[in-house]
Amino acid sequence: MAENGERPFAYAYKDMDYDSFMVDFENSKGFHTQESRKTLEEELKLICIFGLKDDLKEGAAESIKQAQEGGIIVRMCSGDNLFTAKHCALQAGILTEEDMHNREHCMTGDAFMHAIGGL
Repeated sequence: MAENGERPFAYAYKDMDYDSFMVDFENSKGFHTQESRKTLEEELKLICIFGLKDDLKEGAAESIKQAQEGGIIVRMCSGDNLFTAKHCALQAGILTEEDMHNREHCMTGDAFMHAIGGL
């Protein structure tokens, strides 16, 4: 899914009555921590898994090409899954097929932070 530029999503639900939810909400002070959300995120019923494709904006690839022809080295930072980000960068002309397998051209945020020695 991600290799095709799709962001994977899962849709699930949990039956809860309103009063129980409100007690949990107040006790957790709004489910602000990962630990407090466990009540909501455990024992879910999975409905479906799907991919959502977010196509490039019109003119994006052309703008990137013009910048590159003008001597600008274009880079992309993304919060997407690495495979989704690679696909988008390939479509935009930021990466070539050869770049797709180069660890220095495509890396996760953790790998980048390690490479620069952190902040």
